[in-house]
Formats: sequence, C-alpha cells, structure tokens
Amino acid sequence: GPNEAEFIAYRILYFIYTKSTHSINRLLKSLYDHSDWSRKMRESAGVHHALEVRRAVHTNNYHNFVLLLQNVPNLGFHIMKQMLPRMRLSALQRMCKTYRPTLPGAFIKKELGFEDHNAPEKIVEVVKGMGVVFQDEEETLIACQKSFKPLIEYGRNLVTRRLKST
Repeated sequence: GPNEAEFIAYRILYFIYTKSTHSINRLLKSLYDHSDWSRKMRESAGVHHALEVRRAVHTNNYHNFVLLLQNVPNLGFHIMKQMLPRMRLSALQRMCKTYRPTLPGAFIKKELGFEDHNAPEKIVEVVKGMGVVFQDEEETLIACQKSFKPLIEYGRNLVTRRLKST
C-alpha cells in the first residue's frame, strides 16, 4: 500500500528500541533480497532513515543518532525519543572515559541533543540523575573521573531493573 514503507520504517525503529535482533535481521533479509519491492522500500525516505538509525545505534555513534533525531520522517521521532536516554548514557560513559579531566557541559548539551526543541530536558537534572558529578559550582564542567563509575553503575542498575521486571 501507499504507507507500507512508512510502517516498515516504524518496525525497524521499534526492533532497534526493543533490541529484537532476530526480528530486525529477518526484516533486513527481506529488504536486501534484490527484488524491486526491497529496492523501492530501501529508497523510501523513512526506511532509509531507519536503516541509518540502526547503523548509528549498532556502532554506538551518538553524534549521528542525534543528527538523525533532528530529521525524522513521519512519526518515527516518538520511537527514537524512547532510545535517547540509552544513547545518552552510553555516550556519557564513553566521553567520561575519553575526555579527561573535565568535559564542558555546553559540549554535552550540543552533542547529546539537549539543544533541540524536541528534547527540552534540563541537561543538569538529566545527567545528574545518571550519576554525573560537576567540577564547578556553576555546573558547567563535568568531572570525568568522578563521573565514570557512577555512570557505569547507573547503567548496571537499569539492566538489573529491566531483568527484574520481565
């Protein structure tokens, strides 16, 4: 039908969000079977975008993920928005391990999509909730070494809570 590609894009995004590896692999197999239908689907804006999101999530490329979040076709933003906390946590863990001794909050704000009008969360509240420790009273510099272990622990607690709820 006329909206088939749009809903395939939603399925791809949903499978990424739920980490349904088997389901997404089956869908990808059908999208790459060399038929006219699969070529047409891959060339559609929504499916192409969803495949780019898959690549960004799979490679843990938070920068591209945030860029893709700013230009989501149709209603895919609502699914991607659910993936954002997980991507931000992973990005913060990597950044705190890499950028030492401090990391400017302004960089985090831009790099993790806090500036976008679709993501109006207050950066300090969100990152403090994940365990980030600030170096200064103005809360503009993240203390990377002090933040790294709490971020890892926050991630472990998320996994533990998820396992207990299933």
